[in-house]
Amino acid sequence: MSIVISEMLKKGIVTETRETSGFISHMFLRLKANGKPRPIFNLSHLNTFLALKRFRLINHFKLPKFLMPGDFMVTVDLSDAYCHVPIKQSHQRFLAFRYMGTTYNWTCLPFGLASAPQAFAQLSNWVAQLLRSWGVRVVVYLDDFLIAARSPLQLEEDTKLTLNLLRHLGWVVNMQKSQLNPSQSRSFLGLDWDTRTETVSLPDQKARDIRHHIGQFLSKGKWSLKAHRQLLGILSFAAFAVPLGRLHLRPLQIAGRSLPRGNPRENRTIPPPCLTALTWWSRHLKDGSPYTPPPRSVVISTDASDWGLGVHIGSHLYLRHEWSEQQQTWHINHKELYAIRWAIESNLQLFRNKSITVLTDSTTVAGQIRKEGGLRSKTLLLETDKLLRLVYSLQSVLKPPLTEDTTHWQTGSLRT
Repeated sequence: MSIVISEMLKKGIVTETRETSGFISHMFLRLKANGKPRPIFNLSHLNTFLALKRFRLINHFKLPKFLMPGDFMVTVDLSDAYCHVPIKQSHQRFLAFRYMGTTYNWTCLPFGLASAPQAFAQLSNWVAQLLRSWGVRVVVYLDDFLIAARSPLQLEEDTKLTLNLLRHLGWVVNMQKSQLNPSQSRSFLGLDWDTRTETVSLPDQKARDIRHHIGQFLSKGKWSLKAHRQLLGILSFAAFAVPLGRLHLRPLQIAGRSLPRGNPRENRTIPPPCLTALTWWSRHLKDGSPYTPPPRSVVISTDASDWGLGVHIGSHLYLRHEWSEQQQTWHINHKELYAIRWAIESNLQLFRNKSITVLTDSTTVAGQIRKEGGLRSKTLLLETDKLLRLVYSLQSVLKPPLTEDTTHWQTGSLRT
């Protein structure tokens, strides 16, 4: 700790103080992946007194709208990003810690402060906005910049402009973490993006780490509530880059409901459906997922009644099917999901390699498709499972469905 504090004093990150009032928090060390110590400033108690504002950062779902087919990309990472933001001297006493009888104040924005991400995002977003006004295509997530261009030459010019601006502002670029050679495959937001194939996938090392983590559950056959939650967090992130990933989270989420809340470390046997789901995850972590839908599209509109179903495919084809005695007992949402699958199975070639949009007046059906299943109804989950697997086998994509309310709103907006 003494060595770390000495380095922080040299960099001006902290300073000794004789203030008698303020807020004392605890600081300790944790080893980073490279074996070097990382100072952890525990501000959890101070954070309870902060009034936070809601704000948004770019996420995986927004990036496909930014990228264009065949883009060349670079990433720029800032070094000690938060340390670029000074704290007003009269406020530094609230960011204090003690070590060996000496009190130290942070002079810059510390990690662990609940308002720090928003404060820094306002600065980095301003920089990105300025770059965009100069014609640079750029997005930023806190201290990570992604720059894209249609040619390597243009990208090199835009990257040089970006680096010069950052240095002019006094920010230090982490040259080791930055990826400054133009490439059509880049890691950003923890995932690998390939603009040639327009796919997103887990980085190799991350996939290996997750596979090892899953393997521990498969070998032990037991989990606790705490371990279950950690696993869900890891797989929920990975699901964006793994086709049908969210669908294969459902058995784990359902099983988690029966784990004891009173003792989160108590081990229980993992149910067989969850072992099957985990085995699937282990095999498909590197499949990769297209981040743009197929260019050709088709629209399905369903109408399920007591006697049977009717399906409009596009503006010309209309199909009808009469329910069997067993199907007549189904819930209307089950009937609608089945109707979509039946229509696709009846016209496989028509739906191959397509973007499929479903028009439905059922918000439940729309939710089942959009979220890749749900937790309330096992029957609907099984039907959604069959539908999504069918669509995936056709190399097609089910786009977020339009409900009747959404369609009416869009129609109305066109009239005004």
